Amino acid sequence: MMKSITLSTTVTLAIMGISLPAQALEADLVKKLQDTRSCAGCNLSNANLSGLDLRQANLQGANLSNANLSNANLSQANLSHASLQGATLYLTNFQQANLVSANLSQANLTGAQLEKANLQRTNLGKATLNSAKLTAANLSHADLSHANLREADLSHTTLVSANFQGATLQQTNFQGTARPQTLAAPVSVSSPSDPALATSSPPTQHSLNSLTHTNRQDYLTASSIDFKTNPPDPTARPDSSAIASTQPSDFPTIAEPPLSSSPAQTLSEPLLVQESTSPRSTSVRAADLVQVESAAPASLAQSETTPQKTDSATKEPIITPLANQQFQQPTAIHLPKGVVSLNLYNRLFFLPGPEADSGTAAYPNIGVTWGVTDSTELDLTLQVVDTGSPDRLGPFSVRRVSNRDLTLSVKQRLWNNAEDTLAFSGVFSVAAPLTKRTFEFNPGVIERENKSLIPALQLPFTATVGDRWQFTLSPTVAFFPDSNAVFIPRPPLANSGSFGTTLGLSGAISFQVHPRLTLWGDAFVPFTGNNSFDRDTGLPAKAIAYNAGLRYFINPSLGIDLFATNTFGGKGSLALTADKDLTGVGVRVIALPSLFSANRRYADSFNRQREGQDSPLTTDGLAFLDGGTVPSQRFLWNLQAGGQGIMTALRYGITKDFELSTYLDYIFGEVDESEQGFGVKLRLLNQDEGAPLTGSAAITVGLTNNLFDNFDNNSRNGRFRLGDPKDFPLIFATDSPEGRRFVVTVSLPLHYKANDQLAFWFTPMLGFVQRDGVELGGFNVGGSVEVIHDLSLVGELGANFFGEGNAFIGNTLADRIPWSFAVRWDPSRLFGSESRKGNRPHVEVYVTNRVGASTWNQLRVRDQNEVTVGAGIAIPF
Repeated sequence: MMKSITLSTTVTLAIMGISLPAQALEADLVKKLQDTRSCAGCNLSNANLSGLDLRQANLQGANLSNANLSNANLSQANLSHASLQGATLYLTNFQQANLVSANLSQANLTGAQLEKANLQRTNLGKATLNSAKLTAANLSHADLSHANLREADLSHTTLVSANFQGATLQQTNFQGTARPQTLAAPVSVSSPSDPALATSSPPTQHSLNSLTHTNRQDYLTASSIDFKTNPPDPTARPDSSAIASTQPSDFPTIAEPPLSSSPAQTLSEPLLVQESTSPRSTSVRAADLVQVESAAPASLAQSETTPQKTDSATKEPIITPLANQQFQQPTAIHLPKGVVSLNLYNRLFFLPGPEADSGTAAYPNIGVTWGVTDSTELDLTLQVVDTGSPDRLGPFSVRRVSNRDLTLSVKQRLWNNAEDTLAFSGVFSVAAPLTKRTFEFNPGVIERENKSLIPALQLPFTATVGDRWQFTLSPTVAFFPDSNAVFIPRPPLANSGSFGTTLGLSGAISFQVHPRLTLWGDAFVPFTGNNSFDRDTGLPAKAIAYNAGLRYFINPSLGIDLFATNTFGGKGSLALTADKDLTGVGVRVIALPSLFSANRRYADSFNRQREGQDSPLTTDGLAFLDGGTVPSQRFLWNLQAGGQGIMTALRYGITKDFELSTYLDYIFGEVDESEQGFGVKLRLLNQDEGAPLTGSAAITVGLTNNLFDNFDNNSRNGRFRLGDPKDFPLIFATDSPEGRRFVVTVSLPLHYKANDQLAFWFTPMLGFVQRDGVELGGFNVGGSVEVIHDLSLVGELGANFFGEGNAFIGNTLADRIPWSFAVRWDPSRLFGSESRKGNRPHVEVYVTNRVGASTWNQLRVRDQNEVTVGAGIAIPF
């Protein structure tokens, strides 16, 4: 039943809620920092300081690890000995800042301004400094080992004893920087067919990494330090202090990969950040890379050896570990060390005939996968099955009383070849019921219980063929008890057969059609034992368990799967069970939550100019899920109160273009229903990044209170409640014949911003009721115009085209037009806030005839089309 969805969503919100206490504790420190410009030694780890003006601030010794300081102004600030490990410093201004002995390892400094900054003895190991400006900076004794300095400007810098071992220095500008005599003339390599290259072998990565500052040969190519692209000005006078202080032995060690005819190696070798001593921490094959859409392998490979072509969008692929996580059955490809992925699934089966009346066959799952090391992976997945199916099992009607399992999986790399095109792993999983697995058979009200742990073992062998294909074969065994295959029971009949140990072979295949699109499929074929059931006889049976579909990448950190399936789960032994008669449809959202620092190493946009940035909130109406998504790692809290009742929602940006939310509409009176639930929204188009408008897809799952008996039976006085007092809607409660029903809405919010003062939106919506199907469906259209500074007028109206009506007129339902009108004020200037419009709080007063603010209640009109007033507030934080 659809109530099964709720617990899985709750776990996700609990995970994101972990950060709430920390953010509350940080608030005072952030305020102190803004007020006094001093917070020496403060602990601001994971704090969001993006966009703040912190000029000349004293942050000596502060802990800013994993903090978000993108677009912040820290010019002339004192950050000596501060920890900024893993921090997001995109476009941050550090001009003339003191960063002596600071720790910026693994930080994202893409486009940062570090002109004349003091970076002596600073740790920048594995940092990303793409396009950063370090003109005239002091990098004496700094550690930039394995840092990415592609297209960075290091002109006129001081590099005494700086360590560049293993750094990526493609298109880096060293103009005016003192360098050894051997590099006085421009050096370039025009192509792999250059005669100079044809007569000698290039150095290996290992030999270059082993060179010391005092005894080595400097190897350069046009893709490392390109003095041809940026030739020294013969009339310019270099910085005399830099020349005096820099000796030939002080020039950085430069590590370049060998030239290769393989496009995958040419593209990815300089880009991969090594996290361990293993030969490769991440695969270099093309399936691991989600490339810029205009890039083609041939042109990309050519650009590595043609210094005149400077368009980085055609040279450097965008790396994402999600490209290898397509399957339900496991493969031998692992998440990199430290990376955490979040998976939200739902399967929907359409039961035949009268069985559909017993419930909605939904199978929601939620899982978290963690790369412990490059070779070890842990996964924890909550798997929920539908309580009303399979319904018919021979002569019985079956109900699953308890329907939740927790599956723990461990995947260990056992072997891989040097090219990482062949790999072999072992996967051990165990499924444990949260309470017990209880099955009720009717007629006779016979109950059967099982609470055993059910292990499974799989040994996937994965082969990568070319840049697009991946194949996996996996011997598989599941140790089902005789009485049940997880949530498939054996009927209480004589000679009813058994399930038992089930041995078979799993297989998987994927093909990358396009950088954003991958086709995939997998299957499990049982040889012994049983993993399914026969509806006619009720006896255990065998069935090929399969999944087949496609993955579309919304951004490199967010993908969505659409697939056909007959399996009842996505992990462990439950993923090996199947319905031999029916095929369902499945949807999965897979994301790299920005809450985890390792995930922030990967791109969140296919537009390189937008990496590390997110768009502000759109200007919306009074509904909770209109418009775009909440920015990554940000919350938005809404509260409305008035004649309707009390409505509130909390929304959180899991990553760019992806948010989760929880909401409550508590409606006054004894006629219109209240609702509490959860929501998921994906942004598919973003006007802020060049799309013609902002377009999203949103789903809510809510449980009503017992007043829904009125709407469900088209009677203002209800039918089954029979005078029971009005109850409070709790998503964890059960549905009931007395009126509580699960309602699911699907909406497609479309938003167009004409300018900062004028915006329009249009939102098609469908509302589904448990066991009843579509009961509401229509649209909401509206607009907002700023009439005077910080004061806007908002108007919207809608229409319903489905069901028996959306409002009680007299004692029965009829259709009426839902509408709202509001005056909205932005008070941020009172508090000195300079954040972007859309990321500011607002207050509003409104007049409306709508029941509430959830998607469902936006289409509902109040009893007797009554008009009421209210006030609301929205606070982003």
